Amino acid sequence: DGLPDDELSIQNGILTENAKRWPLAIDPENQAIIWLKKKSENSNLKVITFNRENYMKQVNLAVKNGGVILVENVGEVIDPNINPVLEKNYIIKNGIVTLILDGGEVTVSSEFKLFLVTKLANPRYTPAIMAKATVINFSITMDGLEEQLLNECVRHEKPHIEESRKKLVEDMNKNKIILIKSFFLNFLISVLPRILSFNAFSFILSKFIPQPSSFTLTENMPSLF
Repeated sequence: DGLPDDELSIQNGILTENAKRWPLAIDPENQAIIWLKKKSENSNLKVITFNRENYMKQVNLAVKNGGVILVENVGEVIDPNINPVLEKNYIIKNGIVTLILDGGEVTVSSEFKLFLVTKLANPRYTPAIMAKATVINFSITMDGLEEQLLNECVRHEKPHIEESRKKLVEDMNKNKIILIKSFFLNFLISVLPRILSFNAFSFILSKFIPQPSSFTLTENMPSLF
């Protein structure tokens, strides 16, 4: 689907699609932006830059109507006008999610997505930016390039083996995400009741309970304290 199929690229792709914060891709070789444009081409994609006049109008419409915003050529400073969207400063009233943009309240579509991409190979982002976005490095490494070339050879000679390998890598990375969520949830269960009231603990726990098919808790997880 446009993204190289080495393990690092697959990991980056899964992280981009599953991160809780909007992703900011470090992409000096344009791998991420090509992939993002291709995967979002049928999702009302709007490609913008912070230098474009009135770009927030496009963001406003995408938030409301469920489009995809791709901000390209991001520098080391992010325009503060987009902070309410980047920080997900949502307001929930009667089950309706809204956001304050340009002084007005906008309903947030569940289909809205935001991606930021920089061509800088070694950007120096402040801790504040790192806290707002999930920074993902799509830069090509020597190991990644070797794996891409090897995969091309295997795909040409034995395509069925290459398909099995890709499926295995995807499953392994998805299981890593499930394991992290499971560990974090068990951590909350073991720690928060000691420092919070029952009602506060129940509220926080409800925000992290996954769908039944996602994962199950380990009953015998050792205490962390």
